[in-house]
Amino acid sequence: MLQQNPQAQLTWQRTFSDDKFLARTDALIYDPAADGYDLYEIKSSTSVKKDHEFDLAFQALLLK
Repeated sequence: MLQQNPQAQLTWQRTFSDDKFLARTDALIYDPAADGYDLYEIKSSTSVKKDHEFDLAFQALLLK
């Protein structure tokens, strides 16, 4: 993403809160051309686990 779009901005482990819940993203990339974000959950496993999906879904919902 960053190589294809040098204007994109990468943020590591940014924390978000809505005063009730707290989430820390692994990697968040802002693309000014699309005026949108890509959210990445980084794990050191060889397969996707259900807990990973729940964690990513929680982060995405909180960021919305």
